[in-house]
Amino acid sequence: MPRKERLSTVVRTLQVSVDCPWPPISGGDIRNAFLARCVGGLGPVLTLCLGKANQDSAPEGVTVEQLPGFLDKNPWHQRNKDVRTSIAIGQSDLDYLEAAITRFRPDIAILEGVYVKEALPVFKKSGLPVILDMHNIESDLFLAIRRQLPWRRRIKDILLGERQWRQLRETDRTVSLSVDETWVVSQHDQDRLRQIGGSSGQIVVNPVPDERMYELPIDEARYQNPEVLFIGHLGYAPNVSAVLELASKIWPLVLAGQPGASLSIMGRSPARAIEGLEAEAGISIVGNPADLIGPARRHGYTLLPIRSGGGTRLKALEAMAAGLVVIATAKAVEGLGLEPDQHYLRAEAPQDFVRMLLAGCQRPAEMALLADRARAYVRNGFGSETLVSLICERVRALTHRRNNARDQHEA
Repeated sequence: MPRKERLSTVVRTLQVSVDCPWPPISGGDIRNAFLARCVGGLGPVLTLCLGKANQDSAPEGVTVEQLPGFLDKNPWHQRNKDVRTSIAIGQSDLDYLEAAITRFRPDIAILEGVYVKEALPVFKKSGLPVILDMHNIESDLFLAIRRQLPWRRRIKDILLGERQWRQLRETDRTVSLSVDETWVVSQHDQDRLRQIGGSSGQIVVNPVPDERMYELPIDEARYQNPEVLFIGHLGYAPNVSAVLELASKIWPLVLAGQPGASLSIMGRSPARAIEGLEAEAGISIVGNPADLIGPARRHGYTLLPIRSGGGTRLKALEAMAAGLVVIATAKAVEGLGLEPDQHYLRAEAPQDFVRMLLAGCQRPAEMALLADRARAYVRNGFGSETLVSLICERVRALTHRRNNARDQHEA
């Protein structure tokens, strides 16, 4: 086919994700759904997911299918025993992927991190350019979570954990080097990937999950009372640890100072330990909320005692966009470039969280100014227009490079 005919403004994208991105509730879903919407502006998108597909929630132009070998299975329970950041994909599903490529005729593939690395040979065989979208440097996340284990489990885990970490680090390195382009979510992750010998990585920051949050009012009345909202995936280990610390160590101290304080914890798939907190004074748990706009409007603060994790922090981004005052550990806002006392209030010990919250309620005008600065920072640095342009530019560049290489080969 002549080059002039092959180059088109239409780009067909095949996306492979672990969970179905729709409805986008947790961090991974939000990012995957945003990427699909971005490339959907260039042409049709086929999202192949390991988890249960939900076509009804997908936007126009996006088709969602589940790999048949994962029907009635939790993909996260199918992880490789030796390399825990790799999900075992059977030959029948690899054949399904190959057939989908023939049927859909994509121009490019976007893979959700190293978890779906077993699909890589299929895409390499097809000659498709492949983007590896790394939500986290998984080996670093693994190590950070291990450091939060109770001391008895940490002692038992030392030898096994060290060996596993080295395997995961090698997976991060080799997979990032085997694709056409690797996307990371922050400067921190880009530097870390280089340090372990991986790809240099293209920074594609996380988006604000729901830009309607920008429209919520910022006024002094919102910050006069200790009404706290925590939003996040409630089955994700770093979030579970944070919520348990918030409920057991921080919230009793808050209630001692302000008996009428309220704490709402909302998110996907609450762990059993979190569900049990419903009986605690001043705490409500809402699993799998349909909408977060209303709850965000009714609260003034979010407390994020996050001690581990990776990527860029969607919880903090969403809270700042919504006008919530963020009181957080440095780890909770890592990768966002925030300045303490300018964009958020830093707290590390439980007593710090309590002091910052109760003092903030005494200075609502200052809190409104801080919330306004934080929202402006997020809007300028993480706005959808900038991200859409970057993502579409990188996708077009890779597809054009592939077409040029094919033309030279044919010539």
